[in-house]
Amino acid sequence: MTKEPWPVPSPSSPHPRRLPLALPALVAAAVALLAAGCGGGGGDENADPASVAPKGAPIYFTGFVRPQGSQKTAVEAIARKVAGVSNPGAAIEQSFDRSARRQHVTFKDDVKPWLGRRAAVVASAFGGKHSAGAVIVASKDNSKAGDFVDKAAKGSSGSSEKRSYKGVDYRFNSSSSTAYGVVGNFLVVGNEPEFKRVVDASKGSSLKDNKQYASVAGQAGKKLGFGFVDVRSLIDDLGASGQLPAGQGATLGALLGGVNQPVTLTLDAKSDQVRVDVAGPAARSVASKRQASVVGALPAGAWAALGLGDVGGALRSAIARFASGGIGGGVIQSLTSQLRNATGLDLNRDILAAIGDVGFFATGSNLLQIGAGAVILSPDPGAARRLVAKLGALITRLGARSRVRVTATSIGGASGARIRAPRLPGSIDLVVKGSKLVAAYGDAATRSALSSGRTLGNSPAFQQASASLGDGATPALYVDFGPLATLVGSSSNPNAQRAARVLRALKDLVVGGSQQGSSAVGRVVVNLK
Repeated sequence: MTKEPWPVPSPSSPHPRRLPLALPALVAAAVALLAAGCGGGGGDENADPASVAPKGAPIYFTGFVRPQGSQKTAVEAIARKVAGVSNPGAAIEQSFDRSARRQHVTFKDDVKPWLGRRAAVVASAFGGKHSAGAVIVASKDNSKAGDFVDKAAKGSSGSSEKRSYKGVDYRFNSSSSTAYGVVGNFLVVGNEPEFKRVVDASKGSSLKDNKQYASVAGQAGKKLGFGFVDVRSLIDDLGASGQLPAGQGATLGALLGGVNQPVTLTLDAKSDQVRVDVAGPAARSVASKRQASVVGALPAGAWAALGLGDVGGALRSAIARFASGGIGGGVIQSLTSQLRNATGLDLNRDILAAIGDVGFFATGSNLLQIGAGAVILSPDPGAARRLVAKLGALITRLGARSRVRVTATSIGGASGARIRAPRLPGSIDLVVKGSKLVAAYGDAATRSALSSGRTLGNSPAFQQASASLGDGATPALYVDFGPLATLVGSSSNPNAQRAARVLRALKDLVVGGSQQGSSAVGRVVVNLK
């Protein structure tokens, strides 16, 4: 549980300009409030923060801080399972009261009376001193929200002065450069430029008038949370502020295929599951590529598995695009020559030709049994054998001073090199069998990676997790939290013990996706016990 559950930063926050860069912390704070389930003068508890968010804002996240019905039940159940709190709402209020003690405000007396159902984080500008962001919270009682602003101002550590912009009165804390006040039916906190943009939006065009936003926001329905990133505007803004090197904005645009399409995110929850859906533009370079998954072919005992399709092809395409522009061709040629001279490896013939689909895995629930490795399905077995042979010779030469030993080995029907280092209790195998190249720590991990019998694809637990993705999504990442909890819990460190308790409440995580036309659609699912 976050120490600062209230999603609006304190007026005395020392770094308000970092607001757009602290979205994970703000989202965590908002999620903490989701379990609160709280309960004048004007206000609308159902007001949509997008109605006052700047129309051109490239980043916007919103969610229900007071969910109702099944969403409320789900959030409370998750909080109890993960945090072990029997009354999540009361725990959040207590945590808020402790953190806001210096401001002499309490959740019950100063926040609950006006807190609406929805809140949002918006960021309109980036780049050092020009960064701008704000938190917008719906108010069901604007008079009481104003009282909260005044009371918080009196309790702030820095000087707070009254200001006004286009008829909207607000407070400005000079020590933290934070502006806060009531705008329409919302309490708004942020740096002053963004606060003024919110005021402008409340009196003119807002994000709700942005056609791209409107077309995707409607699909979010009553999801627990919703996010919107205007990729094109974000890249343009970063380039204009100097946060991207000259020409990099155009390069990023090319990688995105020139699709002027936002990235959207939705958050939903059930009592035994949290799901995040992400949709955005797919790069042209991979629009026609097969959606391969090697996760299911990885060892059945793996508690973590990641699969990447046609890595070699993607690298070749990226290098070709870079080489086709300006001085890129000369740079690639120079780097290729330097690589060959230094290592004896030819970029195209030995490396890229050997790489196809790539999978990574981890096994073992205690430090004595821990194993990990990478599996490469090579489209050119000859190139894979050359790569292993040359890497073995290279490691022998570079590791001589560190007493790294490389010997020939044969294991599980594969042949290659075994690498031992003084500080490693085990060895690293680098072997090839047919079209499969394996680099793994521990002989047991190597054998399991080479075996085609017991795989994750045959595991009922993995099959069930994959099915939870739905919509025909192809799994790309899988984590079984059971063995991971045992591994983490084997440490006597108090932090490790706390982490293990949380992990024991979780069942598994699976990430997958698919491509629908020019859009890439991904889904993250966390299943709870």
